[in-house]
Amino acid sequence: MNLRDCFADFIKGIEDGTRTHEQAAKLAEQLDPVLMYFAMRYLREKHPASEPRSAGVVTRMIEFTSTHPQYAKKAKQGESDAMREWFDDTFNLREYFGNLDGYADLIVEKFDS
Repeated sequence: MNLRDCFADFIKGIEDGTRTHEQAAKLAEQLDPVLMYFAMRYLREKHPASEPRSAGVVTRMIEFTSTHPQYAKKAKQGESDAMREWFDDTFNLREYFGNLDGYADLIVEKFDS
């Protein structure tokens, strides 16, 4: 599986509940810390804990990070990458809430460049 698909499948799997924790962990293992950060950020911002409709996603995120805390740490490491500043200065994450494929393309393409 290529990096772009791995990134998007990790997000979809947590979001839709279509991946077990072990399957999500295998995908997360392939992601660089900055990609892990952008995946987790997407999920947190699209599905805030304060929103009742997000309860399923929030529960899956908590279960995933509790079962595999190394990936929460990995995401935290990626938070300080210069790519974060580039994204924040140029884009609004909300614009991609209905376009995961576009988000995955953008993030992985920038990461690869």
